[in-house]
Amino acid sequence: MFSSSHTDHSTVTPPPALLIVDDEKHICSALKRLFHQDGYVIHTATSSDEADYILDDHSINVVISDQRMPKELGTDFLNRVQGKHPETIRMILSGYSDINDITRAMDTGAIYKFLTKPWDDSLLRANVREAFHRANELAKLKNIHSDLNVTDSVTGLGNRQHLAKMYTPMLKTASSQKNNLFVLLLHLDQYEPILLHLGEASINMLLEQIANALSNSFGQEVELGYTGEGTFCALVIDIDIDTCLERITQIIKHTFATVVEHDNHEMLITFSIGAEDSTSIEHTFKTRFENARIALHDSMTFGHSGIRVYDRQISTSGKRRLTIENDLKRAIECDQLQLVYQPQISVADGGISGFESLLRWKHPELGSISPVEFIPISEENRLIIDIGLWVLDHSIQQFKEWETEGLSPKALSVNVSPVQMQQPGLADQIARIMEKHQWPKDKLVIEITESTDLSNTQISQTLIELHTLGVALAIDDFGTGYANFTNLTQLPISKVKIDRSLILAATSGEKHRRLFDKVVSMSHDLGFETVVEGVETPEELAIATENGCHIIQGYFYSPPLVAEQCYKLIKDYQQTQ
Repeated sequence: MFSSSHTDHSTVTPPPALLIVDDEKHICSALKRLFHQDGYVIHTATSSDEADYILDDHSINVVISDQRMPKELGTDFLNRVQGKHPETIRMILSGYSDINDITRAMDTGAIYKFLTKPWDDSLLRANVREAFHRANELAKLKNIHSDLNVTDSVTGLGNRQHLAKMYTPMLKTASSQKNNLFVLLLHLDQYEPILLHLGEASINMLLEQIANALSNSFGQEVELGYTGEGTFCALVIDIDIDTCLERITQIIKHTFATVVEHDNHEMLITFSIGAEDSTSIEHTFKTRFENARIALHDSMTFGHSGIRVYDRQISTSGKRRLTIENDLKRAIECDQLQLVYQPQISVADGGISGFESLLRWKHPELGSISPVEFIPISEENRLIIDIGLWVLDHSIQQFKEWETEGLSPKALSVNVSPVQMQQPGLADQIARIMEKHQWPKDKLVIEITESTDLSNTQISQTLIELHTLGVALAIDDFGTGYANFTNLTQLPISKVKIDRSLILAATSGEKHRRLFDKVVSMSHDLGFETVVEGVETPEELAIATENGCHIIQGYFYSPPLVAEQCYKLIKDYQQTQ
């Protein structure tokens, strides 16, 4: 079923089992003799209570029950069996013409067939064979459904659920061979860049090719699965962790020794590896998988092709990251995210020209977590897509509430991640949010970082769609060296936000000051409105204003404020006008 080859740890299929329920012992005996020749495992019960115990303790494929029994009708008994053991085929064998009860039971699906006493041996055996055939067909459908639940749809490999099922039998196999079982996570180093620049369809094609290549290269002592987001998991039987890692890395190097051409791009396939080498049988797959994840994240901090084995030294920092990664998924539901708003001040008149919406997270155990720490994690696991829409929705909702109360907060600036920009339909989603809150399109500014790949086709398309929508577009962190000026002039950018590092450096020497002047002058020549971020001192303010910058944002005027503080600031400002 799975693309990876592995030792078969599956159990032998048990023989078909038949349960006969009749309050007359001689009927049970006669039927047992009749069906014995068909090779069934046969259980008998003289009451529904006794039958319940048998059903709970054994895997029964077919039940034949009498209708008239002292404590309970056969149809009522089989109704209960349907609820507890729906995979069991249920039949009534009765000499009584309780046709109404039996018809109702057949209509609800409680019984499969009604057979009459006295019976014809050949006909009864044929009906029971048919019932077992139906049971087998239902079992096959259940197995197909089960396989779909444990199979990754992109790679065809087993998913984490499948690996968890394979862990215990593989552990026993390793023990019987006097070897050990190791848990390895292999993260495709090229996953994020390809996903960002070429899109989901492209990365899925590559993942399928890689899965096939790895499956063909690994031996029977390796169970390969795919756990999502560019990460493969390998359960490896070997003598020790060093030998294991040497063997796996050599296989990877041999399999991907040459440059791969994919989607009109040439690339070298590499993996970062996190390993868990605990050999204690008491350690569960879940624990060892999480430890391997900690090691993997640590190895990824050292660049491509890193290898790290879990140990206590990386446990603390790694577990913090995993806690953040796991709890981010619940942060919105648990109302842990909060928005603050930093005023933007017009140099021309000293008035409030708008606010930038900024995200904060107060974790119940870790306390306040900086966006610098959790935003990159949310981008890696693509939670930023939902989080970003939440920020847009709640920011616009807050501004609309202020406007309804007679305030004029002016323009709202919201950061949008490059991962979000890659999503087709983002402009439509933003349009629906604005329409929901009846927020004017010309009062929204979408900010994207300078490091965003503006040459990417989907990102360029999204920018054009947003511009067509009437939304203003700004480049954040401008001047840090990533921007392609050709792209800037060709795309509908109207505003640049000059990075804090440039204004800070401008106060430290003439050379840095000239660089700041040039960046601002060039921005003006290109027709961009200029916002200077992170202005904290009078000297920084003076440099920004002398260069003709349009808007100032930073602690010199105000730190980010919670909604109640913003309300008071806007109200006080409007009263002075």
